[in-house]
Amino acid sequence: MANEQNLKPFRNGYDVRRGSKPKGSRHVSSYIKEFLEGVEIKYTLMGTEVEGTPIEAIIKGTIIKAIQGDLKASEMLFKYGYGPSDHTLLEEQKKLIIIHRRYKSN
Repeated sequence: MANEQNLKPFRNGYDVRRGSKPKGSRHVSSYIKEFLEGVEIKYTLMGTEVEGTPIEAIIKGTIIKAIQGDLKASEMLFKYGYGPSDHTLLEEQKKLIIIHRRYKSN
């Protein structure tokens, strides 16, 4: 049972809301964002060597997949590029991709 004799003040730099994390510590997502946006890399894109950040490489690769008919890639690009779209626009995208696949296979 707690009484006044057992109570101790918090250590300096200790914040109850942060748990035991020290002041100024960062979350893993901060490191990931920093790496994706801050490092220049060289990569090959469709046979051409290109320089840029990893996030640029991911986006360009997703665009290529969407052009080739990958429905999930195109949905992701529209969702994050233009915000949540209404249902009719999404259905039109699916129809266009299906038509593209049929035309490509002939």
